[in-house]
Amino acid sequence: YDPVTPVDFGVPCPKCQGKQIDRNTGIPAIFSEADMSKFDFNQYEEKNSPLEKLAGSFWKKYDRWEEKNKGLYLWSSTKGSGKTFLACCLAVSVQVKHRKKIRFVSTPEYLEKVAESYKRDQTQQDILYAYRNCDLLVLDDFGSEKRGEWQNQELFKLIDYRLNNGKPIIVTANYEIADLKCDGRIIERLNKMCLPIHFPEVSIRQRKANEENKKFIQEILR
Repeated sequence: YDPVTPVDFGVPCPKCQGKQIDRNTGIPAIFSEADMSKFDFNQYEEKNSPLEKLAGSFWKKYDRWEEKNKGLYLWSSTKGSGKTFLACCLAVSVQVKHRKKIRFVSTPEYLEKVAESYKRDQTQQDILYAYRNCDLLVLDDFGSEKRGEWQNQELFKLIDYRLNNGKPIIVTANYEIADLKCDGRIIERLNKMCLPIHFPEVSIRQRKANEENKKFIQEILR
């Protein structure tokens, strides 16, 4: 209700009991409506894949995953296979069902924020705090970042902190963990923290683009 005039505008949500859900998650605008009801596993031809079962377990039984500090490493060499979308769907569903604080950031963007933090006054807010301390972090496009000593060091510090503090991560990448060109300590920790899932090597993004273009052509030529 309006605190000035006692007029009812709605009723508390029966699921969250009126508790506010954090919308400042970093999830890209194109995935703003993402949740597991939006992800279609039937778009992949591969049968009996562990993808759907593990994804379902992750968001439905997240407390058990969190207790063991286990996350997911979603990878395929094909770009546009749906890794990022699934990661967003999982994170949002965990947020809503289990009332967890989530954050999404691409690896290059995270490193940009680290570089920015070096320039900030020490009295200013720590802009990296949320990525270290949120309940669930989605680290997108891992392995695409510029490689160097300080980049490796900062990624190691982030992943090591989350490992030591029992805070799971979801990582998306175009390479298997063993093929990542990064500090071996990072690979060791990703192997410990994440269950790797190989996505089918098909570009769902390209398929949808082709379907949209075909539909548009049919509409304008009527």
